[in-house]
Amino acid sequence: SKPSSNDKLEKECFYCHKMGHIKAECRKRMHDEKKKSSAVALMATQEDNQQKGYQLWTLDSGATKHITPDKSQVIQSRSLEEDVYITFGNHAKEPAQGIGDVAIKTRLFNGQYSHLILKDVLYVPGAMTNLFSVKQATSRGASINFKGCYCTVSMPQTGTVIHAFQHEGLYCFKSTCH
Repeated sequence: SKPSSNDKLEKECFYCHKMGHIKAECRKRMHDEKKKSSAVALMATQEDNQQKGYQLWTLDSGATKHITPDKSQVIQSRSLEEDVYITFGNHAKEPAQGIGDVAIKTRLFNGQYSHLILKDVLYVPGAMTNLFSVKQATSRGASINFKGCYCTVSMPQTGTVIHAFQHEGLYCFKSTCH
C-alpha cells in the first residue's frame, strides 16, 4: 500500500528534530555538510609509522593536502579557520585538528641530506601515516618523476629535494627525526 501523506508528517528528522522529513532529506544537514571544508586522502596504510629514528612519508596522488598524525612534527601550528574533514580511501572521515609546517630532512641517493619545509600540513590524529600530497607539491611548483622502483621530487630553484622508493607497492621516503 502507498504511504499516506500523514505518514510523512509523523516522521521526525534525527538531525534537526523537525517533523515531516527524515535525516537523509534534511536540508539543514545538507547545508551544514556543504559548509564544512573537506579534503581527500585516497591512500591509507596500516603500518606503524613510529619507526625508530625516522618518520615514513607516503606519496599520495589522491591526497589534496599533506597530512600528519604526529603533532610533534608540526611547527608554527595554527588553528583552522573552518572545520576540515579528511575522507580516506576506506571512506572513513577524520577531522583535522590544526595546520602548520613540517621540517623534512631526508637523504638523497647520493648520500647528501635535503632539508625542506612542507607548508600547510594538516594535523589529523586519525590518519594512519604521513601523507605527502602530490597535488599540493605540484601546485607549488614541484616536478615529480616516477621511474621504475623510485620517484624523484624536484623544485625549480633547488633541484632534487626528495628521492622516494617503492615500499609495499607505494612510493615512500624517510624523514630523519630532529
